Amino acid sequence: MPGILPLFVGMEVILSKSFLPPKYVRGAPGKVVGIELHPMEPGIEGRPSIATDGVVLLHYMPKCVYIQMEGSNELFLESAPSSDLRGVLAVTPHTAFWKFRPAAGSLAIPVSRTQLPVLPRKQCTLHGVQGKTADPGFIVHWTFPPGLKKESIWLAYYVSLSRPRSF
Repeated sequence: MPGILPLFVGMEVILSKSFLPPKYVRGAPGKVVGIELHPMEPGIEGRPSIATDGVVLLHYMPKCVYIQMEGSNELFLESAPSSDLRGVLAVTPHTAFWKFRPAAGSLAIPVSRTQLPVLPRKQCTLHGVQGKTADPGFIVHWTFPPGLKKESIWLAYYVSLSRPRSF
């Protein structure tokens, strides 16, 4: 998952985690139809960044992002009489836990990361492109975390070089 996730209402996204399998699984496309801010998020109106750049960097993870799943007419949420929520999922932040070991033989450090399990539709992770042709392509930074096994680095190079149609 990316370190920063730009989101806006109308943005095309894909799920990076499965919801209600087998229909709404990793890679399923949808469109952002709403963003419910965290209750502690300061007001957006009047922030210098919205006036100058048209964007806002949130201080807190949104409570949820409402995504209209492509081709879905199922009702997952209660709707108000004036709104149509068919096919809309409320995607909430997900926390992953793991242990990071900075060097062989050192103590493992418990780590957690909370993110919304969505990606921009035209992007994917290195894991998501395995076994596919990367259209229209993807960006590789060629930097890896310290302590990553040589086999994992080799696999990353192989996938990165073999999935685009051309260079």
